Amino acid sequence: MMTYGEKKTFLFMVLHLEGQSIQDLLGDRKLSPAKSIIFAYRSFKCLEALHQMNIVHRDIKHGNFILSGSNNGRILIMDFGLSQIHNKTAAQNRTKTDELVGTREFYSLAAHQQLTQTFKDDTEAVLYVLEYLSSETFAFSSDDTLEEIQKKKESWRMSGKFFDQLPAKMKDVLKLVDGTPPGDIPNYNAIYNVFITAAASLANGFDLEGVGFFPGDDALLKAQKKFNKTIAKDEGERSKSKSRKRSQSKSKSRH
Repeated sequence: MMTYGEKKTFLFMVLHLEGQSIQDLLGDRKLSPAKSIIFAYRSFKCLEALHQMNIVHRDIKHGNFILSGSNNGRILIMDFGLSQIHNKTAAQNRTKTDELVGTREFYSLAAHQQLTQTFKDDTEAVLYVLEYLSSETFAFSSDDTLEEIQKKKESWRMSGKFFDQLPAKMKDVLKLVDGTPPGDIPNYNAIYNVFITAAASLANGFDLEGVGFFPGDDALLKAQKKFNKTIAKDEGERSKSKSRKRSQSKSKSRH
C-alpha cells in the first residue's frame, strides 16, 4: 500500500500495480502437482501474514490471489471488502450469523452453516481452491445448491479422494486445518513442513523458497536441479563422513 485516506465524500487507497490474478492467468487450465504445491505454500504465507494482523479474509478464491507485479514469483492476496477483525469469543462459541459471505464453491463448512468465520475457515477455503486448481474433476459446482455443495464437501473428506492429483502427503494438510480449534491460528509451521515434504517427494524435488511460479517452467526446472544437487552433495558428504569413521574405527582396532 502506498497511501490511503478519507475525503468528505469518499474513502481512497492507492496500491502498487500488481500482476494478473491466478483465475485470469489460468482460465480453465489446471496446475501441475509442482505448481499446485507452490500455490498452496505461497497462499498460506499470505494468510499467515493476514491472520497475524488479526484479520479474517472471508472471500478466499483464486480470483483474489494475484502475482506480484515485480515478477519475483510471489503471490499476493487482495480484495478485503468482506474482511473482518477476528472476534475470538464469537469464533470459539461459533456464533450463528444471518449472512452468507464468500464464494459458495469455496465456503468452509462453518460458512455453509452461517457461523462466525475464523482463521481456520480461510485456510479451509484455500484447500478447496487448491482442489479446483489441481483436479480435472472438481466436485463443488456453482450450479449446485448450497446444501448439495456442503454434502459433497463432507463426503469429499470421508472418501479420502481429495488431492488425488497431488502427492499423498498433501492430504495431511486437511487434517491439520480441520484439527485447528475455532479461534486459534492454524499451525502454519506444521503445514509448511507438509508442503516441503510433498515437494521433495516429486520426481524432481525442489526448494519451495527458491522456485518460480509463472510464467513458464524455467525457474522451476533450475530450482529442481539446484535442489537435487544439494541433496546429492549432502548425501556425498554423509557417505564420506561414514567412511572416515569406519577407517578410524579399523585403525583403532589394529592398535
